[in-house]
Amino acid sequence: GARFFMLDAYYGYDDNGLVRTNLAGGVHEDQIRAEHGADAVHELNRLGALTGAADTSGKKQDVYFCHDFCELGAVKADDILTNVRQFLETNLTDVVILDVEDYVKPKDLKQALVDADLFDRVYTPKQEDGHWPTLLKMIQPKHKKDAENPRRLIVMSEKHPDVYKWLLGTYTVSQETPYTYQAVSQFGCKPNRGKTGKPFFIVNHWLRPDGPPDPVEAAHVNSSKVLTKRLSDCIVQRKALPTALAVDFTAIGDLYKTVNTFNAAIAKQSGVTTTISRAIGFIRKNEKLTPEEIREITDVHRLPKITEAEARTLLGPLADSIPPAPAKDLKQIADVPPPTTTTTTAVPESAPG
Repeated sequence: GARFFMLDAYYGYDDNGLVRTNLAGGVHEDQIRAEHGADAVHELNRLGALTGAADTSGKKQDVYFCHDFCELGAVKADDILTNVRQFLETNLTDVVILDVEDYVKPKDLKQALVDADLFDRVYTPKQEDGHWPTLLKMIQPKHKKDAENPRRLIVMSEKHPDVYKWLLGTYTVSQETPYTYQAVSQFGCKPNRGKTGKPFFIVNHWLRPDGPPDPVEAAHVNSSKVLTKRLSDCIVQRKALPTALAVDFTAIGDLYKTVNTFNAAIAKQSGVTTTISRAIGFIRKNEKLTPEEIREITDVHRLPKITEAEARTLLGPLADSIPPAPAKDLKQIADVPPPTTTTTTAVPESAPG
């Protein structure tokens, strides 16, 4: 499933079952008057009188996740953030990233995280030589006796970058593609916000014709053919591996299949595939396992099988630049004896990754 979420945060309030957008942004009328003048207060109150969409009391500051206007659809921030907390509690080797287009004050976004018992899970990655830590480092417990590293949530802000140390500026650490396309033929990879050279590369992959997103159209937009071409083109043009692929309607099309294939190509080139295959082969051959343990090993989730030639085709000019996984990391992934003739022939390098 998805591990990177783009969420638009707004102030809203429940008006007899309809969530309305607080266009005043949760500030008091006197503050609006001081910053923008009496005309601004008048216009907001006039709009509120016509639509009920403006509130200048400064009191209705509930945070909702909406897109453009909460009247078109809204979910309370607490519902989504609680779901993220529950996921992290039950998936101890996963990292989740929230990219928030935040039309709320940073202190209120922080309070929403606190209210969902999620703030203590926020992680601030430290860059080394322009790179983020590996996922393995992000999930490692600080102490061997610990069951997990609780801090596996990264939060980015588009509108209030770097206000807090933990609230990363999205385009301080990220580069992206454009995001306004009318047709598949227009998809491109030229630099947009964040320009180039940032460690996190976001590929925006959706169409924005007039009107709301079209789920029927998404079946083609999110097809394996279209996604593979887009990712391959961006690898060639930007000379960087995409970190996140953002789409509409994640359940429609071939999103997960395509992403897994690219991940398999990277795992193949980094040596992770071979190490995991060798470890599983060694355990099955040399350990005395119960039937239940054998089933557990057999059911280990693997990336799709891919050949080196296929991996090279997908990764293009970056195929030879994928750094090998550090030996100490591979040891933690699969702490088994060094490979022997027997184990390497029993578990070939082309095994699924």
